[in-house]
Amino acid sequence: MVTIPGPVHRVLFILLFCGLSAIRLFFKVRYHAMNLKPVSRTEGIAPGVVRIVLGLPLLFATMVTCFFPDLFTWMHVQVPAALSIASFVMGLLILTGLVYVHLYLGDSFKTTIEAADQQTRLVTTGPYRYVRHPMYALYFALFLSAFGVSGNWIAGLSGTLIIASLMILRVPKEERLLIDHHGKAYGDYAAATPRFLPFVREIRQRMYRNGSLRR
Repeated sequence: MVTIPGPVHRVLFILLFCGLSAIRLFFKVRYHAMNLKPVSRTEGIAPGVVRIVLGLPLLFATMVTCFFPDLFTWMHVQVPAALSIASFVMGLLILTGLVYVHLYLGDSFKTTIEAADQQTRLVTTGPYRYVRHPMYALYFALFLSAFGVSGNWIAGLSGTLIIASLMILRVPKEERLLIDHHGKAYGDYAAATPRFLPFVREIRQRMYRNGSLRR
């Protein structure tokens, strides 16, 4: 199978993660989120434990891909050159999307779910017009693209599982806080807008109308 040479894999992978780190740091500083704890009391201990357990293999796999790929070949699968390039382009688009979401969220951006209770405004336009949690969806897609670039299945799997754990464990609590804070406005918004995947409801409705699905 044709693949991009190892050094190119590493360079593209490093560029993606450096871009992600720069974006994250910039907006944490800009919106004064540097001093927030990674896991809040409201969120509970379990999500933090899950992120630590999954974060350690992610960190190790990232270091391996960047500096020691020849020592841990079992972590890597062969990826076609076209898929690696397409994944890198997708990763750049995702990073651009993350910048847009951060800018649109503005000072409502925080790194803990208490932010949901502290928001001064309910954001329902821009990227939030299509999904309620675009940032989670973009991060999930970013780790998939990182796997496509590097071929490191440990990095791809652990990264996507971290985001999936946030989607499962954090998002419901975050939404309860948003309902407590914004009341009916958020309830109506949630009823009309999917959580992570845009146009899901429209597709399902069309399938129901066409008889492809049964209620």
